Amino acid sequence: MNKISVLIMAVLSITACDGRFSTLEASELRKRAYQCELGVNLTAPEIQVCKNIQRECKRREAKGQYDC
Repeated sequence: MNKISVLIMAVLSITACDGRFSTLEASELRKRAYQCELGVNLTAPEIQVCKNIQRECKRREAKGQYDC
């Protein structure tokens, strides 16, 4: 994963809350969660985006949807 894609993801998602990620397709959420796992030297905004993605993964898991 390159820094530019992470930065774009962060910029687009920085103001996102759980509600925004709840509308993501399972495959897209899985892809973003995987990118977060591979992330190295993430900036503060990128870390926040990844935390929001993790929270959405856990929310879906609690509902029985193992998307991540």
